[in-house]
Amino acid sequence: MSSKANPVAVARRSSMESFLDEYQLVRLVMVSGGLVLMVALAFLGGWVPNVIQIAVVLLVVAGHATWCLVRGIRAPKSMLALDLTLFGWVMTLIADSPAITTASLAFLVLLVVLFADGLWTFAFLAYIAVWYGLSHFGFAGFSAESWSTYLPVMFTVGGLAAVMWRIKAWLGRLDANRSQMMGTVSHELKNNLTGMIGMTELVGSEDLTLVEVKELVGMAHSQAVDAAEIVEDLLTA
Repeated sequence: MSSKANPVAVARRSSMESFLDEYQLVRLVMVSGGLVLMVALAFLGGWVPNVIQIAVVLLVVAGHATWCLVRGIRAPKSMLALDLTLFGWVMTLIADSPAITTASLAFLVLLVVLFADGLWTFAFLAYIAVWYGLSHFGFAGFSAESWSTYLPVMFTVGGLAAVMWRIKAWLGRLDANRSQMMGTVSHELKNNLTGMIGMTELVGSEDLTLVEVKELVGMAHSQAVDAAEIVEDLLTA
């Protein structure tokens, strides 16, 4: 007897796969935007410090995203490890631009909270903090003024991570409740449909009296009404 996959599990897996595919496209858009920005600055007479290194990072991310899309690879942990390492290194290259490094830090924190789970989340967050520390203290030194800038940034970004964590947990509970509701509804509908199928098969295959046929048809109708009510409740919930 062949077993069928749980439709709820299949839907959730497909949703996550689509989410990861969309993120790969977001990476490609980000890389394209970064390259266009650097070219525009060059034409306008400006110059981006360490432009060659930054361009290499962007191209590596673009290549990885393209490879994942073409090969259908969906590995959030390896994707995060690569992105955090490369963009963490970029933070050290642009340490003289605190606003950009802080914005990069916040963006990487959002990526970790969205795509990492369990202890991996804390490990990746600590990894980001190390890269930001290398960028910040490598440029500003370990003076009291440097610490007075570093600590508020870390507290603010930590608060952002905590809020995003709570939102992710709430969305997870919402998805679990939805899945549980769909499982209950599927079970109830299956019971009603099984009953209707059995009764109609009896009507067509057995030598029944008119009274028995009417009774079976009435029972099947009752099952159909119950199924319709379940669907109506689901649509109006």
